[in-house]
Amino acid sequence: MLAMKQRDVAQATGDVLRSSDGLHWLGLVELLGRTNPRVSAVQETHLPKTLNRLRTSPDKALPFHAYHRHMLSALHPWLSYYLLAKAPPRRKGAPAI
Repeated sequence: MLAMKQRDVAQATGDVLRSSDGLHWLGLVELLGRTNPRVSAVQETHLPKTLNRLRTSPDKALPFHAYHRHMLSALHPWLSYYLLAKAPPRRKGAPAI
């Protein structure tokens, strides 16, 4: 995997979370943070307000990462185990697939 600068990771994560579907991708962003401590450190350092706003949102989140897990696994094989073999945890209120 190519080494990315913290600023680039924070910018890319921020762009995804600030999009209109950011709440729905929060599950994948949290999964990346749990599997990679460097990503987690960047998220908690650069995006704490955005993450907290989405985590406490009263809106209903759809598990987009679960809907697209096969394509994400093809594009990023290092995520395959977490997306396919180990089912991602569902958030409260998220519909079953």
